[in-house]
Amino acid sequence: MTSEETESRIRQVCAWPSSRRIAANLSLLENPPLFDLELVSTCNAACGFCPRDRMARRDRFISDETFDAVLEFLPEHAMVMLSGLGEATLHPRLETHVARLSDRGFSSCLVTNGLRLTSRLQDGLVAAGIAQVQVSLHGPPPWFGYPARAARDLEAHLEHLSGHRAGGLRVRVNFVETPRNRLEADRVRQWTGASGFSFFWRREHGRGCHGDTRPRSGTRSGCGIFASVTFITADGVLFPCVNDVAGRYRLGRVGRTNWPDLLEIKHRIVATGAWFDTCARCDDDYRWVLIGQGGLDG
Repeated sequence: MTSEETESRIRQVCAWPSSRRIAANLSLLENPPLFDLELVSTCNAACGFCPRDRMARRDRFISDETFDAVLEFLPEHAMVMLSGLGEATLHPRLETHVARLSDRGFSSCLVTNGLRLTSRLQDGLVAAGIAQVQVSLHGPPPWFGYPARAARDLEAHLEHLSGHRAGGLRVRVNFVETPRNRLEADRVRQWTGASGFSFFWRREHGRGCHGDTRPRSGTRSGCGIFASVTFITADGVLFPCVNDVAGRYRLGRVGRTNWPDLLEIKHRIVATGAWFDTCARCDDDYRWVLIGQGGLDG
């Protein structure tokens, strides 16, 4: 979606009566569940909009024991996005974890900055059964928003990804627009299309006001992210959202909480409007976009 389309969607949903917003939000809980699984809680890049210094995690890397518990927790037909607030390619067992998800029939997607997405790793992930790769970029080539050497490595990785996709692998470029790169969006979009990738635009937000942006949409109740995505930290904790950076609100833990019980908790929160303080201050456009369009992109 473009900036104009996003703004139009937000105005539309926020103008709905509360009963319609709640009903649309509840309907998202009936869609196939998506899980945002944080294999790693650290990163090899420093993005200005990522408040890593406020994170509360016990573990930097998900343990085999916690990953086993995740596999038992996931319901049938689950989709798993390997993201969270870390860079999953740093995990030494990434390919093994992807293969185990595939063996259980779960579709997986890697969200990465691409800096470690070497041709060898790409081939290994495809062999393990990865279904989609999403690369987050801050600008167009030749710089991509990174220093020269890192940008050259990233360009080589993306060239291989463009020319050697196998097994129906889908690739998407995620562009987060900030005041610093807003003039680059069209160039990134054009480069993305020429490379055979799909393009996803979203605007910088403050992750529950833990950033420099100001709330635009937190005055209304409802959140399509909460209904559509379940966040699991590298510690195995179930948070309401990846935007609960400080980890103030825990809904449970894999190995102790089962999916039907968590789904009931989510249903009750949406139906009663018992939202968290973080939600009241959230300025993430996507919370309204998901409600308005009735589900996730792709």
